[in-house]
Amino acid sequence: MLRLVSYDLENDKIRSKTSRALLREGFERIQFSVFVGEIEPDNWKEMWSKLSEIASEGLGPGDQICSFIISPEQFRKLQSLGTAPDVEYIMGEKVVLYL
Repeated sequence: MLRLVSYDLENDKIRSKTSRALLREGFERIQFSVFVGEIEPDNWKEMWSKLSEIASEGLGPGDQICSFIISPEQFRKLQSLGTAPDVEYIMGEKVVLYL
C-alpha cells in the first residue's frame, strides 16, 4: 500500500521526530514535510501509532499530520514544477548501486 504523509508542525522537536520516524520506516522525502512510502497495512498501524505518540508530546493549534493512500498509478502521474521526485526510484523500479 502506497502512503503519502504530510505534516505542518510548529514544534521543531516534534517535527524532527516525525521526519526521523518516517525515514526509519523507509519513507522517501519528496518535499520538506511530505513523504511517500510503500507500507503494509499492519505496519502502517504501528507507524501511525508511533506518529500519534510523537504528536501527543504537544501539537500546537493548527498543527497536523495527514496520511493518504494513493495507488501506484496515481503516483506515477505526479506533476512537479522544479526538482521532481524520482518516481521510478521511489516505486522500486530503478536499481541503484551505492559504492
